[in-house]
Amino acid sequence: MGQYTQRVMDSYFPTLGPVNYLSENPPGQSLQAQINAAHSQGGDVLRLGPYEYTVNKSMTLKEGVTIIGVPGKTKLIKRADKQKAAAGSYAAGELGPVITLEAGARLVDCHVDLILPTGHGFTRDTDTLVTASDASGTGTSRVDDNSVVILKGERSRIQGCYIPEGKRRGVVVQTDSVVILNNEIEDDTNNNSACVYINDSINNTLVVGNWCRSTTNGSISYQASTAQVISGNLASEVAR
Repeated sequence: MGQYTQRVMDSYFPTLGPVNYLSENPPGQSLQAQINAAHSQGGDVLRLGPYEYTVNKSMTLKEGVTIIGVPGKTKLIKRADKQKAAAGSYAAGELGPVITLEAGARLVDCHVDLILPTGHGFTRDTDTLVTASDASGTGTSRVDDNSVVILKGERSRIQGCYIPEGKRRGVVVQTDSVVILNNEIEDDTNNNSACVYINDSINNTLVVGNWCRSTTNGSISYQASTAQVISGNLASEVAR
């Protein structure tokens, strides 16, 4: 499983069973490699220490793997490259998302952020990258670029996480039966992107106890004809 260091985080979630402690990325080994190794053993819990972890390519939290951070201190940060933004030469995964959750994966108590270069952002609920020199939005991006966290596997969960304001969507739901619980999620007050965007024809998503700051476009946006459980959130809701 790689080199792990047990630290004082032992007191967190003591009932979760076997836990691997990752205090920092071991030299020459990526966090994605640690996730892959945990997945290959049938799933596991990875604790991250009170550090900032740099995400270069989009990460995939694989089936059955849980990441637990130190509340308010563990950060997963992805900074988009300014030169590639200016040239419009992004490859898949070089913008968003920061992390995608597969079936049964859980992300707990992490600060997650996709930081776009100054002057770059996304238009409201679209997949168009906008720059200062391209105000009309003719420079296009990929469908997943406009998001920080994507939930694409059933029973995946994001809990207790903080996603600060940025010119993109916070959380995008692409599958049935996921849980978004007790998170703090901000949208971009200028571009009006939803904090939580539930794709069309999605059912049985539980969105409870979240604080979502948004503008009149709606903090939580979902298709009106689908079955959702959305309650107890400090957020505006828009049924499309």
